[in-house]
Amino acid sequence: MAPPPPYLTPHLVGEILVRIPPDDPATLVRASLVCKPWRRLLCDRAFRRRYGAFHRAPPLLGYIHNHSTSGPRFVSTATPSSLLLKAFGGCSNNGWRVIDCRHGRVLFEAVDPYCNWRNILCWVPDVSPSLAVWDSGTCEKKKLLPEAPFPGRQFFNAAVLYAARGCDHLDCRGGPFVVALVGYNDVAGALQSQSHLYSSESGYWWSSSSAPPGPRFSPARTPSVVIGDVMYLILSATRRPNLQF
Repeated sequence: MAPPPPYLTPHLVGEILVRIPPDDPATLVRASLVCKPWRRLLCDRAFRRRYGAFHRAPPLLGYIHNHSTSGPRFVSTATPSSLLLKAFGGCSNNGWRVIDCRHGRVLFEAVDPYCNWRNILCWVPDVSPSLAVWDSGTCEKKKLLPEAPFPGRQFFNAAVLYAARGCDHLDCRGGPFVVALVGYNDVAGALQSQSHLYSSESGYWWSSSSAPPGPRFSPARTPSVVIGDVMYLILSATRRPNLQF
């Protein structure tokens, strides 16, 4: 009689599962259906942190673009999976334009369907931008932010940032975030560069700074770059990241 196969201890199972490539998330989902012990292991927060630390930088699962007649779309760069496409289905609604994406959170701006269909930026004077944040890690519906104290939609840029200090971004789903909004506005007939911050913990906007702008100041609608605690924006006139926030 053949000897029974060697028993896979929970420790060995964990050593095997932690080595599943992160660019194929559907494999982890299928592994969770094997049995309840495997599901408990994969759903454990400690395993998720260990999985992230083992594979170091999170993989690029795809990108979101605005070149679509039906609103922002997610394009997968990982192994094709209906589960992955379903998870990112929240960013395919018409009437929303992607402004920024960082650490799994996507910042949207509501736009007129006429402008969105032609992929152009409409300027609505004296109307504050309507922004929303969607967390792809938790698949939560868009969290609508209160109206930003910033009339005029065209001349601004914004970024979404994780709020917790010291986070390694290996497992920060559903955590607090801030939205930084920078641009310029007509204040009593004079141009003023303004910056505002929104905190998901407090639930309101607060003004950070206000100053006269430089010559031909206009923040370009290009992705921002965050290095340490500093956010860099490109100005449309100079095309150089000479605006720091």
